[in-house]
Amino acid sequence: MEEKIFLKPAVAGLLRKHFVEARIHTDSPIKGAEQRALAQKLAGSLANPQYVIVDPTTMKPSKTFSLSGGWSTWEAKFSKFLKAQI
Repeated sequence: MEEKIFLKPAVAGLLRKHFVEARIHTDSPIKGAEQRALAQKLAGSLANPQYVIVDPTTMKPSKTFSLSGGWSTWEAKFSKFLKAQI
């Protein structure tokens, strides 16, 4: 996703202008359990990847996006998802 979709102009422009990226790495041997709990709280799932829009005021998740279908449809789907959050 990071290499094939985030770099596409329609998506990259939206991400740069309207969003701040943060990642939760759930496979860490040191903080893995804590990170998995946070991922579960924010996304409601431990499946990867999950993309979550978090309200910066309340720090509560407002929307989640998980991928389905083929790569050819993800750019349009993800762009539509991001536009709906602006």
